[in-house]
Amino acid sequence: MKLLARVMRDLGIDVEHCPKSSDAAARLAKRPVDAIIVDTDAGDHAISLLEGSKELACNRTLGIVLSRPKAGKPVAGAHIVLYKPISVERVVHGLRAIRNLMARERRAGSHRVPITVKAQLKGERIGTVEVVLFDLSQGGAALRSVKPLSTSGVVELHCQLPKTSGPLTAKAEIVWSDTKNQFGVRFVEIPAASRTLLAAWLQGMAHLGRNAARGRAAGS
Repeated sequence: MKLLARVMRDLGIDVEHCPKSSDAAARLAKRPVDAIIVDTDAGDHAISLLEGSKELACNRTLGIVLSRPKAGKPVAGAHIVLYKPISVERVVHGLRAIRNLMARERRAGSHRVPITVKAQLKGERIGTVEVVLFDLSQGGAALRSVKPLSTSGVVELHCQLPKTSGPLTAKAEIVWSDTKNQFGVRFVEIPAASRTLLAAWLQGMAHLGRNAARGRAAGS
């Protein structure tokens, strides 16, 4: 939790730590917050706080859960699950999704491209799963599946980006998921050819975006 709070503060997100769930409930009753973060290892009281958050007049509050990949059934009221072990890389990638849901600015320095393309995830525990890739950057991707997907360990991503001559492949780890069967992966190993392809594609999309913005400015 301390690591998560530190990274959130570094990204300009104010954090207030409440060691006791009773203190957190009292805080929520006075003024709503953008997000509630609970750790499943903290026990049933923390989970109950999140599950009962809608009764505290904060039903628009985002529920964030820190959990182990094999923690069991989903927690009611959770919108995003960040999987343990928590690391700076996992937190940063997970917070990108969280900040989007909180309607905040995206983290600077990492160009991300919205996209809709079919992809495959392969792993020892999940077999082969058909997914849709809808957000892509040099460091990771956001995907959507038909059913919930929770796994630990490394998976393989395979897809074909628009207007490219070769496939994109990467080894990745799942670092977050939400209640809409959307989840985020962080790339941990990309073959040289795929890395070059991805960098060129992202650069080309950024160039197109700048040209489109200049066109809109010229026509205004």
